[in-house]
This record gives sequence, C-alpha cells and structure tokens, in this order.
Amino acid sequence: MLVALLTGCLPVPYVAPPLDLTIGVDPRPAEGTGGARWPEAVDLRVGVVPLAFIDELRDRTIDPSAGFHAVFEDPSGGARVRLGGYGRVAMRSLRKDTGGHFTAVEPRVTVGVDSDERGRIGGEALIGIAGRIGGWSEEQVTAGVDAGGGFIGVSYGEWGFALALDVGAQLAHDELGARLVFGIEIRPPAAAGALLIPIF
Repeated sequence: MLVALLTGCLPVPYVAPPLDLTIGVDPRPAEGTGGARWPEAVDLRVGVVPLAFIDELRDRTIDPSAGFHAVFEDPSGGARVRLGGYGRVAMRSLRKDTGGHFTAVEPRVTVGVDSDERGRIGGEALIGIAGRIGGWSEEQVTAGVDAGGGFIGVSYGEWGFALALDVGAQLAHDELGARLVFGIEIRPPAAAGALLIPIF
C-alpha cells in the first residue's frame, strides 16, 4: 500500500485460482457449406484446477478441472454460439520429472452441458489425450511500479502447457453429431496481488 501511494497509484487487489485456459478447433469444414468454409467450430474454455496449488499433491495422478466453455460454430460464416459449463478428469501417466519440470501424458474424459441462442439444451461427452509440460511456481512478481502504474503480486502452484486431442459426441440444436477438437492449453498458477492504477 505504501509503495502504491508513494508512486501516485491506487492499488486494486486481485486473486486468481489456478486456471486452465484453452482454445480448441474442430478442423473439419463447416457443416452444410460443401467445404467452402473452415473450421467447423472454435472452442474456448476457462476452468479452475482445484488441486493445482496444493503442494502435497504435486505428484498426483488425477487432475480434475471444471469451468465455462463457449463453442463458436462456423465462425467464418456468422457464428452460432453455444454457452455452458464443463467438467474434466485427467489421469496422469508416463510422468517424468527433470530439473524442476515435468512431462506427462494425460488420458482424459470431458462432459459438458450448454445451450444455444434459442435456449435449447445440449451437451458433449468426449474422451481425449493431452501431452503436458509443467512445473511449480513460488514467485513474487513486481512490474512497472512507478507513476505509470504496474502490479505487485505473488504466484503459487502448478503452471503448464499442453497439446490435446478430444473426440466424442455432442447434442447441439436438438441434433446428435460428432465432436473433434484439437486444443492448446495454458495453465497459469494461482496468483494474488494488486494492480496499480495511476491517480495523478
């Protein structure tokens, strides 16, 4: 607080749990376009990973997460959007620890429920596999602490990156269909601190 006031900034506190941030793509041509538009869908997910900041569970074999997802169908042709939630359980296998980092192969199951623009309820059931690299963070971070603002904070917990493939079935717009998603996942650790907003 004292640093913030001395630099003429208003501190705005923030707290963030460990998250999974995912962007996925169904690479098939958009349905009903004869292959003229691509991709079939873009999938965005923001999930909380409740075990990723517990030190005693660094070597866990089960990695659950849950959160919000949005599916943008035929994004290059005036996307229809489905919004909902999902839950996922991954099993960590073939884990290897090297110098403070780890790699792992993660078979996983994902289920979700969503609704479209007309309020029709749908969902998904997927099985998949991800390749992950990660580590553990216990850091204090300070950036740009001056009259122009900045932030002060700490990070704690697991971080990582993953490439994933999920396949399965979905119910969308009252129709049953196939689902195929290639995804990139970023996992920032839990974080807390203050954003410094200039007031002079």
